Amino acid sequence: AGARLVVFPSFYEGFGFPILTTLAYGGTLVARQSTLLDEIAARCVPRGRIVPYARRDELVDVVGRLLHGEDVTTLPLGTKVENGRPLSWRDVGQRTLAFLANLTGNLSGSGWRSREHAIAQLMAAPVSLVDRGLKAPPVPADIRSI
Repeated sequence: AGARLVVFPSFYEGFGFPILTTLAYGGTLVARQSTLLDEIAARCVPRGRIVPYARRDELVDVVGRLLHGEDVTTLPLGTKVENGRPLSWRDVGQRTLAFLANLTGNLSGSGWRSREHAIAQLMAAPVSLVDRGLKAPPVPADIRSI
């Protein structure tokens, strides 16, 4: 919590808890420039700041500037925050439920009986039929498109 800055130098690991922890404690995060980092910056309003870099020489320069109290370029924070506040878990849950309600509201249960019958026939077919190269019962036309 008392660190002057946290350097997350990985070019391969895209995201991790050190990033969240640093921002939650109001620290300065130095991390590789990526679309994920841009998205985090745009969709949250952390207490800390994010300082991106793209190349190794930029990393050395940014860390040196920060340790000597010089200005550095930071990512703009909260540019995609809705209604002046970041998304909460409640918002995410409500959006997920609305998506699922929309998805299931468009389903038709009219063909369930024929699907159940076809699945039962396939499950009842002895394994030896497959071993002998024989065909399993035909699949009804109404479930071929599922």
